[in-house]
Amino acid sequence: MTLNKKRAKKARALLNKYKQGLRLEPQLAEHFAELKRRLIQQDLEEAINQLEIILKNQNPLDAFKKICSLRAKELKQYSSLGFAEMNQSDCNRLFWEMTTLLLETTTMSQQLAVLMPHIREIITPFVTRIDAAKPWSRRNLCVTLEKKPIESLT
Repeated sequence: MTLNKKRAKKARALLNKYKQGLRLEPQLAEHFAELKRRLIQQDLEEAINQLEIILKNQNPLDAFKKICSLRAKELKQYSSLGFAEMNQSDCNRLFWEMTTLLLETTTMSQQLAVLMPHIREIITPFVTRIDAAKPWSRRNLCVTLEKKPIESLT
């Protein structure tokens, strides 16, 4: 799949925006919070470098999907930087925005199919009253979990 010049230009601008937010310091972290912040920054720096290379690729959209799939698998297994654990990190936001921009996704299920391809279903709690004639209360609640295909997300 090819990328038109307009979207490629927007993608490079997005990368530059995130690049401006990088602030890596070479000295050692002195406490856990600092170490965590530096790991998040390093994750972002690596992602920016990968995405810059991808944009120069002959098939940047296919390469982007592959990187997203590998990233989801790796982060799911070996890290706490993934979408499920740290969905608001700069790096995860960058991938979210890049997916929308490059692949023109319009629904949550389309986004997740690229960013977290291993997820096929969602589980949603469904709360009802045991006795519909009685008012809502803790004792009159029934909670069931429903499995739905990821495509049900809009």
